[in-house]
Amino acid sequence: MRLLLSICIVLLLIAPSELNAQSKRTAEKNNKKILKNYSPTPDTKQDSTTIPTIAIDDAVQDDGDANQSSGSMFTGSRDPFLRIITRFGIQFRYQLRGFNGFNSNTRGFNTTELEVNGVPLEDLSLGSTTRYQLGALSTVLYNTNEAIGLKPSPYSYGDMVRTTYIDATAAQQRAGTAIDYSIANLTYRSQVRVTHNSGLTKRGWAYSISALHRWANEGYAPGTYTDVYSLYGSVSKVLKKGQINFTAFGSSADLGRPGFSATEEALRFAKTNQYNDAWGYQEGKKRNANTTKLLQPLIIVNYTYKPNDHTQWNTSVGYQFGKSERSTFDFYNAYSPKPDYYKNMPSYYLNLNPSEQGVAGAVENKLLNQPELMQVNWTDIYNSNYMNTETLKSVNGIAGNDVSGRRSLYVISSQVIDLQKVNFNTNIQHTATEHVTLYGGIKATKQHQEIYRQLDDLLGGDYYVNFNQFATQQAVNNQNSIQNDMDHPNQAVRVGDIYGYHINLDYLQSEAWGQASFLYRKTEFFGSANVGYTSYSRKGMMRNGLYPTNSLGQGQ
Repeated sequence: MRLLLSICIVLLLIAPSELNAQSKRTAEKNNKKILKNYSPTPDTKQDSTTIPTIAIDDAVQDDGDANQSSGSMFTGSRDPFLRIITRFGIQFRYQLRGFNGFNSNTRGFNTTELEVNGVPLEDLSLGSTTRYQLGALSTVLYNTNEAIGLKPSPYSYGDMVRTTYIDATAAQQRAGTAIDYSIANLTYRSQVRVTHNSGLTKRGWAYSISALHRWANEGYAPGTYTDVYSLYGSVSKVLKKGQINFTAFGSSADLGRPGFSATEEALRFAKTNQYNDAWGYQEGKKRNANTTKLLQPLIIVNYTYKPNDHTQWNTSVGYQFGKSERSTFDFYNAYSPKPDYYKNMPSYYLNLNPSEQGVAGAVENKLLNQPELMQVNWTDIYNSNYMNTETLKSVNGIAGNDVSGRRSLYVISSQVIDLQKVNFNTNIQHTATEHVTLYGGIKATKQHQEIYRQLDDLLGGDYYVNFNQFATQQAVNNQNSIQNDMDHPNQAVRVGDIYGYHINLDYLQSEAWGQASFLYRKTEFFGSANVGYTSYSRKGMMRNGLYPTNSLGQGQ
């Protein structure tokens, strides 16, 4: 059973006895100011008796993957079916309208578009949005414009399932201070969040800040943990015919992930359906080999220009940078250290030779009587590295450059993605007549990623080798096949070194679009068109032994 209990305290910046009278005066004053400076959004044409709310799916049980899509977790819709599906559908891999990518964790085709202050959050390499980017924003996401299905959106060309635009500027936040504390039995146990909004001053200034800490020494799955800090800040200045905003937010996440998958056989021996094959006790403390560390903040500057009551022009520039690191075991000339490795299971002996029933039975009895064997044995891993003394000849291809010491059979390494992304987006909406509204815009995204494997822990050894242990199975007669870097053969790798692979990826995506919306008493229709350009390029930084002719340098 899952539990989510929240306590929220809201401190209004006015005396309780004057609440009703002053609220009425403030509302009248703000309404005049809003009508003067802003054009109505589609939400203002709907039923005004219901205040739009944002559903942040804190209750979703995720696996700690900081690269999962989060577009499905944000919705300002009042549709009860959509609100339920966006909150709980991800747990059942429900696909709204059958389109892949809406609520799934796949990294392929994405059918939703999510923008904050005009900047799209999509990672071009994944086709989805990283959920931890928005960890501190749930209390500042009240101003949302959303188009469900093939409907016109005033901010972009749209998407097949849903287009969401979030206005997270300081000027749009209600004045006040909110403090909330949550207790849960999910991937986190406790969460505390503080938000303060100044409201719009007489001089047209506003600021907003929000900070969050979410943590768990152990999450829902054994051996997992969560330690997330999120921060959001925004400053707005309302001008005579527009508004300029500066917004920045991001999250620093340190997560212990559960295992990716497990067989029914492994679950039976572990005696739990929440089996995690990446953790075990090291000197009496739980240690998880699968971790994620993420810090990729986003900075946005946007300007809204409104020359008259019929036209509004929005321009946004965003810059995102930082790293994500996903660690796991790596090994060379050794079996997998995972306890549920298939050669550790009774079924291996039965599949190898049916006559090995006696061996399979002995292994089964041992695992049933000693469930701790289904955990990572850190002591054995360290001992294996301690006892493996070797001399590596001709390091980096230099004759006589030999290295002697404990060569690690097992290490922990991370896949590192170093991101730099620049977004530009400008769009305009113009009310041509009482029945016709025109929209249009141009947007472009340039994304650069440096992707490599980095050694994190030698686990008691002195060095590791930059070899590909599976290469000999693919190229038996190629002596260079085991070299991950032929230009530095027999490379000795130490903590912090790059090995295995190292590539640079560059993406460029641009689009121009136009749209016309027609609204009459009994008829509503629209037409839209867009033209875009997308390019991808790859540059290899290592000459791989399996692909010596096309792995290094700029790809076609």
